[in-house]
Amino acid sequence: MEPHYHLRLQDMANTARDSLRPILLLFGSFVFGSNAAIVLHELGHAAAIWVTGGVVVRIRFEPFAWSYAWGLPANYFFMVWAGFGLGTAFALLLMVLVWRFRNPYWTPVFMIGPFAMFVNGVYMIGGMLLRGRGDVAELIRLGTLPFLIAVTAIALVSGGIILEGVAMPRLGLRWNDPLGKRIAIFGGGLLPYLGWAVIYHVVFNSPEFVLWLICGNVGTILFVGVPLSAVLQSRCCWVRTIEAATIGWKPACFAVILGIAFFAVASSWL
Repeated sequence: MEPHYHLRLQDMANTARDSLRPILLLFGSFVFGSNAAIVLHELGHAAAIWVTGGVVVRIRFEPFAWSYAWGLPANYFFMVWAGFGLGTAFALLLMVLVWRFRNPYWTPVFMIGPFAMFVNGVYMIGGMLLRGRGDVAELIRLGTLPFLIAVTAIALVSGGIILEGVAMPRLGLRWNDPLGKRIAIFGGGLLPYLGWAVIYHVVFNSPEFVLWLICGNVGTILFVGVPLSAVLQSRCCWVRTIEAATIGWKPACFAVILGIAFFAVASSWL
């Protein structure tokens, strides 16, 4: 019994060690990609102001609060929609540009695509549940049908789940890896940052805690997407044939440094 017990402990230790690098890669990619998605959302607003002949005054990025693009838009309706539309398009463009690069160093940039779809989709859902503030409230005030907003939100979240499945091999996950391993990697990669956000709102922004708890459910949707994306990876022949990347310590640590650096620089400059 003792040798067998020792072998099981060794297997558990090896599994934990092998999972740590994908966890770090996902953590850094999530911090970088989710905040880059917010910046691109505001750049979508700013681009709409600029292309319609308006004047962009300032862009403010607040990772745990309201981000804004101030300006004098020539077409206010287009400007509001552009945060979702152009912001997501910019993110998907970056993802496509690095699609062919399988090196894990490019994973944080690739993950901007699915994270942007989750961020914008969940923001729409949160805005519909609490209509008092944000872009969704403005769209409804301007006459957009709530049904159209709901369909757009569902399409964005569904697209994010599909891209999450496509991204699994980039996180070192093979098509036949057990669901428990996937949940462990996503839990370890997402919960530290999500917990950080919850603590921030409890301590510094308690009046809007419920609002941001709803809008911050990107991580919850990502968790829901884990089993769905696992099915996609195992059943879709094209995704199934994508070879899982070997995650080394260097790209994993690079992702963490990139995510924290982007968070700090964007928060202080924008």
